[in-house]
Amino acid sequence: MKFRHLFIGFLISAVACTTLAKGDDQYSTTTKDTTTKATDQGMNESDTTLTRSIREKINSDGSVSMMGKNITIVSQNGMVTLKGAVASQEEKKKISRIANEVSGNKVTDQMTVRK
Repeated sequence: MKFRHLFIGFLISAVACTTLAKGDDQYSTTTKDTTTKATDQGMNESDTTLTRSIREKINSDGSVSMMGKNITIVSQNGMVTLKGAVASQEEKKKISRIANEVSGNKVTDQMTVRK
């Protein structure tokens, strides 16, 4: 019986420590990252089709650098987020314009110009 109580106490302690380490408690002072990541991509057919269409149009433009072709494109519920580094301000504008044309002006531009 003592072993059972010891085991249950250990299990509860382990779960509590894991929760506190993640900062999931209500008193946590850690900030949660709310920026869009590639893993946030919507998994419905319309979001994947939107992302693919934007990627194809960017990749088919011969004036976009390899850096610009490798940006992250995330579609969630029809909204598009562009992230990553591009070669110039002009390239940033071009990629944003392409994404807006394809998505119907539903783009959040988080791209940066590599210096």
